[in-house]
Amino acid sequence: MRRSAMASKLKRLILQVAAGVLYYTGAFRLRLYFRRAVLHKREICVLGLHRVLSPEEEAQANSLPGIVLREATFAQMLEFIKRHYRVVSLPEFLGEIEDDGDRSLPCCLLTFDDGWRDNYTTAYPLLKKSGVGGVIFLITGLVGGSETFWVERLKRACSDPSRWQRIKECYQHSLGTQCHGVDFDEIVESLKHMSAKERGKVLAGLLSQDAKEDSARNGDRMLEWEEVAAMQREGIEFEAHTVTHPLLVYEDEACVRRELVASRQVIEARLGKKVRAFAYPNGTWNEKVRNIVRECGYECAFTTERGWYSLGKDRFTIPRILLHEAQVAGINGRFSPALLSLRLSGWR
Repeated sequence: MRRSAMASKLKRLILQVAAGVLYYTGAFRLRLYFRRAVLHKREICVLGLHRVLSPEEEAQANSLPGIVLREATFAQMLEFIKRHYRVVSLPEFLGEIEDDGDRSLPCCLLTFDDGWRDNYTTAYPLLKKSGVGGVIFLITGLVGGSETFWVERLKRACSDPSRWQRIKECYQHSLGTQCHGVDFDEIVESLKHMSAKERGKVLAGLLSQDAKEDSARNGDRMLEWEEVAAMQREGIEFEAHTVTHPLLVYEDEACVRRELVASRQVIEARLGKKVRAFAYPNGTWNEKVRNIVRECGYECAFTTERGWYSLGKDRFTIPRILLHEAQVAGINGRFSPALLSLRLSGWR
């Protein structure tokens, strides 16, 4: 274990040094200039985030590291993006507003998935201070309620060693397996690739009601509708991310349509606005789901497939670059412009 940790740290150090060389020699800027000025690429960088946590929130949260940015990192990242990119709104992204901004800067759209309460308490004040907008894709069934994600509930339950052992045994029994050394990430990935109904049956045996309630009380709350309305008044945009966050490729067509239509109707009724955009839960989609999204009246849909969006390409399979702490913070724990540039370049 110690050798593995050392190898991981060495790998991160090598990556940071390589990123620094490319960044400070201007290689990233040259690449962007070449694509825009020489190849005449018309591209927009769409960033995908989830949670932005203050130290106090991080201490209480149960989310996996892959969806978390720290407050200080996010603040520095915003300043970097503001200097080097032109942050656009969803209408600008969809081409409804004249592109009269600085054409020397690449465009960037900032998005957040799910609707975590820290989007309001921590991310929103920083966005407002920087004069930067964003789009939050809401899971409408969780807004204003006491429930939170099953992943956070499960992680909190697993923090108790005796309960973790019972959860592993129950998980193996429910799936009829006898796998040894099963870890938390394996369980989560396995549960993701099920229909909501199948996953619910398994989780019913893994989680007690008190774990469900405790998780919502301990750092994993979702937004309230009053907070959503307050952010909307200041220019933050809200779009749809289903009602209950099922991975749509594992659901039947009737369920997919219900999730798409109901989430849209709730947001429109609550906020008095037209819902135009959709983010696939977990970024998971197939051609059938894509077509249903379009049939339900959405104008675009966002995946988690990595890359920049080329204007004129399919609006229902828009790629995004997902960001979390380990991808943009150096080994000293501080925001690294070089690592972010490496991530945005597609080389990492």
